Amino acid sequence: MTVIGSKIQWVRKFVASFILAISILIVVPDFNRPNAQEPIGRVGAFSLPNSPWDVQWQRFRENVQASGLELEYFIRGELGAEESMLASLKRDRLQVSGISLQGIASVIPEINIAMAPFLFRSQEEVDFIYDKVLLERANQLLEPHGIILLRWLESGWFSIGAQSPIQAPADIQGLRIGGSPNVAIQSFLNAVGADAIPIASVDLVQAMQTGLVDGAIKPTALIYSNLREDVKAVALLNVAYDTGGLLANRGWAVSLPNEHFQALVEGHGPSDAVRGEVRKMVDEQIEEMGALGIQVTIPSIGERNIWEGIGLSLHDDIIEQVGGSTQAVYDEIREALENYRLTN
Repeated sequence: MTVIGSKIQWVRKFVASFILAISILIVVPDFNRPNAQEPIGRVGAFSLPNSPWDVQWQRFRENVQASGLELEYFIRGELGAEESMLASLKRDRLQVSGISLQGIASVIPEINIAMAPFLFRSQEEVDFIYDKVLLERANQLLEPHGIILLRWLESGWFSIGAQSPIQAPADIQGLRIGGSPNVAIQSFLNAVGADAIPIASVDLVQAMQTGLVDGAIKPTALIYSNLREDVKAVALLNVAYDTGGLLANRGWAVSLPNEHFQALVEGHGPSDAVRGEVRKMVDEQIEEMGALGIQVTIPSIGERNIWEGIGLSLHDDIIEQVGGSTQAVYDEIREALENYRLTN
């Protein structure tokens, strides 16, 4: 063989070896990665940093990844308001989302009745009704919309934050109170003589600072988190109980292997633990408000009876305003509550 021929053969071997090496690098997976697959869904929510909700979402992410399901996470509100996330959820552009009860009610209005004033007497009643009645009922109503409710999440009791203490209904008359556009909450404010101002939570701080509203009716945790520098008094009225839900696109969720579906349902942790974390935080916030100079008030038994009398008298009107199958949902709740109260 000539010198030139020998060099050509050497070059051919080198090129062949180089191509083989490159092909191995391309096709051999990186076994050092715990999850080598690409994300197959997106998660959207709004979670306050360093809050129990934030801790729970991080736990959710870890548990879901451990099941082998890889998702992309946008839990700081990157995907916009709840209306946008719900629209994306329906269209399967977003696969999982944490949505408030008010957001869920925009899809299934009947769920508004769960916030009827003074419907519940205790947290135990809330837990029982949401788990044993409303989870199934909400999913029946959500099915035509292509959405599935995987579980309830926690927010807490509604309180009223204002510039002066509120003990009796007379103390709130004429005050401009910002709150959820929920029919039940707006009806309650009007009934006790307040000037009800429907306003989104994200706009409350500016509304308080500019004098658009004199106070707000929101879960205690949100009053502390957003308004503690703008209110001087908080009335722990326990008007209604606010919660939220973990929603998913129904078609996407039910097509998952069972271990992935269960990881979504259980990812935040056991319900008792999830609720306990938020409730512990609220108790700590109430103590902290006192230390910050915010006057925290609880109505006396007589005052509470007045508040309750007004709130309970509104239920029929709320049912009529919401319409649809609200009466049936309310009747189911009331029957379950009566049975629960007889045995507890």
